[in-house]
This record gives sequence, C-alpha cells and structure tokens, in this order.
Amino acid sequence: MAHEIETQNGKASFASFREPAWHGLGTVFTEEKTTAEMLQAASLNGWNVRLEDLETPTHLTSDKNYQYVLRTNPTDNSQTDILGVVGERYHVMQNEDLFSFGDNILDGGGRWETAGSIKGGRVVFGALALERETILDPNGVADKVKTYLLINTSHDGSIAIQASITPVRVVCANTLNLALNTTKKKNGVKQSFKIRTLKQHQARLPLLVRLLAWLISTWTLLTSWLRL
Repeated sequence: MAHEIETQNGKASFASFREPAWHGLGTVFTEEKTTAEMLQAASLNGWNVRLEDLETPTHLTSDKNYQYVLRTNPTDNSQTDILGVVGERYHVMQNEDLFSFGDNILDGGGRWETAGSIKGGRVVFGALALERETILDPNGVADKVKTYLLINTSHDGSIAIQASITPVRVVCANTLNLALNTTKKKNGVKQSFKIRTLKQHQARLPLLVRLLAWLISTWTLLTSWLRL
C-alpha cells in the first residue's frame, strides 16, 4: 500500500515533530506546536467542511436524500473539493473540532507528534505523544515503547470519530491501519473508543474523556510487563 498522503498543488498535508516520515513528505518542525499551529502545519485548518444537496436526476426516483460532502481546498481557496456522498443522517465534523477533542482528552498534557490527511482528504488523523516511556525487559533487551493518543475520522462517512492508545507513530495510511489494528481489545482492556458525532454525544464527552484518561494509565501499566 502507498502512503496515500494527500498532496495538493505540490504541498503535502502532513506534519511531524522532529523526525521526518519514511515518505519524506510534509513539514518537519522542531518546536512544540499548539493545536491551531499543528492544524496549520499539516494543512488541515480552514477546510470549512459542509454539505450540499445532491439532486436526483429527473429520470430516477429515490426515497432518500443524499448530499455532497464539500471542503475548501487547503492550498487554493478558490477550489471546492468533493470528499464524498452521504445520507441525510450524516453530521459534518471540522478538523478543528476533532483536534480539540484530542487535546481535551489529555487536558493539554500531550505534545502533538504527527498529523495528516490521506485518501484525498477523506481521512484525517492526529497523534499526541504521551510524555512517558515504558521499558520492556529492562535487564535484557531494554526495548523502549512510546505511547500515543491517536485521533482519526473521515469526511465521507466511512470511519467514525475514533480515539485510541497505540505504540505506533502514525505517519501514513499504512501506519494508521497498523495502529488501528493494535487497538483491538487486548488482555481484557479496551484500547479505543468510537463515536459517530461529537454533537450527539456532547453530554457524554466528560465521561468519555475520563474513560480515555483511565485507559492511558491502564495501558501504560500493562506495557510494563507485557510485550506488544
């Protein structure tokens, strides 16, 4: 599988803290960034994701309404991109809201590590590094395991809003898939949460944030004696 990092007008929608990704695309920065700065560095800000009714051709009939998911192109404000076609129950998610969600989970305690857009803008992700390392087998190989809070969603209805704890540093479609595969329930502990919309679950967000905070602590304890 290719990296699938979105590139528009010669600019890649990806940003990485200190370490360049294997594909060599995007922006590498050396100073910690705020959420707003991270979105800008990865060309994820100002998309203005929105819906527009899709008209049914006169020779066809349908008992459902469909809509285009549109965005303002991140490198050319005069260009509007179609990200997908969705049903009437679909709710728009702005990248700014997704990243604020991730930042709120850690109450500002994480550091933005990577962020990017893949599949032509249909899928976006961000990863916050947790300021802790776990050393496995300290008297032997002494493997160091870093931990990240991964947030991701789609703008075509294919993926729910998801927050996961993972040791995988996500930099492309390949590593995103690997990270999501590692978040399946392990040793009785759930490692990810999915919700369809932040708006519908607004009242439950404080509980979700507490659950994820507990999950981070639990996952770190487990990795002190388990090999991943």
